[in-house]
Amino acid sequence: MAARADATSGLRYEGGAFYLADLGVGDIEVDIDQKSASRLSDIRSAADGLFKSLQARVEDASPGAGSALEALRGQAESRFGPAASNAIEEALATIPVYDLHGKDLRHDLAALALEDVSFSSEEALVRLSPGTLVLRLLLGALALVLALLGGLGWVMAVANLGRR
Repeated sequence: MAARADATSGLRYEGGAFYLADLGVGDIEVDIDQKSASRLSDIRSAADGLFKSLQARVEDASPGAGSALEALRGQAESRFGPAASNAIEEALATIPVYDLHGKDLRHDLAALALEDVSFSSEEALVRLSPGTLVLRLLLGALALVLALLGGLGWVMAVANLGRR
């Protein structure tokens, strides 16, 4: 099974990762093997047969209801394509195409130094700042020291309660 699609997209940067943005999907082609095509044809035929049987029963029970059911089917089919396309676009917008975090130390440092990312149709402009890197490292170290001191103070308070 293979699939092809005409698509256009922008990029957005968020939290150390790059995501597809403004995804536009055009024609989608899916190539399937003969065995799968035969199975799909059988399933489609069975579903059509069931629908026609249901439509006939509904029409017998209430004249005009069969055509209403056919109209409902048409509405559902016309909404399926756009709904499926939207679901695909929303899913792809949440999966990073590139992530700076966790690759290696250089990528992690680049993510910490990242100050701004902007995109045009020809390039991605990434602005890194050594000052931002140092500031974020210092703030992280300060938070770690404060957490350690808070934990140490809590342990000492518990130990003093045990002595009383």
